[in-house]
Amino acid sequence: MSRHHRGGRANSRMTALTLYVYGLRCHLCLRLGADTRDHLIPKSKGGADTIDNCRPAHHRCNAKRQDRDLTPELLKEFRPDVIEISVDTSELFESDDVLDTPRSVHFLPEPHQKTTDREATETRAG
Repeated sequence: MSRHHRGGRANSRMTALTLYVYGLRCHLCLRLGADTRDHLIPKSKGGADTIDNCRPAHHRCNAKRQDRDLTPELLKEFRPDVIEISVDTSELFESDDVLDTPRSVHFLPEPHQKTTDREATETRAG
């Protein structure tokens, strides 16, 4: 086993801290249920094992990423259902104090909700 994949108490604590600080949304696929931490700059490339360099990730997403650099192309592999829209906010505000660089907004598809025939009928009738 590589030195970058050791377990232990310190490893478990850092994972727990990462999930506590950043929540359970995987930073790679943007879905809930993250159960590991991923290093933004991989440890194999000199990244530190600090809270600033760690983000929540699913075990599967973390294993798929390996130690590849985070690039827009890589993130598209994890987020095929995400629609990205860039908005130039400089035209929305007169003040120079507001951030005027384009920002990205990510939209996730709504989860499919199953309804029974009875619920659908009650909704239409009510």
